[in-house]
Amino acid sequence: MKTFCDESGDIGFSKKSTENFVQTAVTFKDDILVEKKLKKYLKKLLQVDKKRAHYFHAHKETHKVRMKIFKIILEFEFSVNVDIFGKKREVKYVEMMSDFLSNLDKNCSDILVSVLDTRTKTQDEIRSRNKDRKIEFSDSRKNLLLQVVDLISWSIYQYIENEDDTYYDLFKDRIEDKIFIKQNPRAN
Repeated sequence: MKTFCDESGDIGFSKKSTENFVQTAVTFKDDILVEKKLKKYLKKLLQVDKKRAHYFHAHKETHKVRMKIFKIILEFEFSVNVDIFGKKREVKYVEMMSDFLSNLDKNCSDILVSVLDTRTKTQDEIRSRNKDRKIEFSDSRKNLLLQVVDLISWSIYQYIENEDDTYYDLFKDRIEDKIFIKQNPRAN
């Protein structure tokens, strides 16, 4: 089984930065079948609207599209692991991602991570801190399952940051491991 990772929020500390940074990992029991169904749905969307993006992106999709994606994935077995980092102190991305990956179930040995930091040095350092796992990095626009994790991560972020549980409630029972690095009253 392959595990797919993405994040929501930002890792900055300016006045415009987000209060929280969410890291999400999703493991599908049958990722190939999920991807096949998502490809079929995306193809249908592209036939109706030839100008739409050739990929899904959580904050750019309509409510109708988001709900359809959830309807598709909820037909399948999957589990979610999430770290919510309440930013009180500066932490390097390498440390956050490395710690998150190392805390995943040991069965999650084949991992695809959406690229936040494109520097090879950063990616190599994350790999070196998780030598017992095969870790690859990819642009989420090139992988439908990373796009789904983007939607799940964004939904968790919306719940934590904006108290919007519209999508979170659809999959919250699939969350196996929640780690809240800062106590957030909305995070329970």
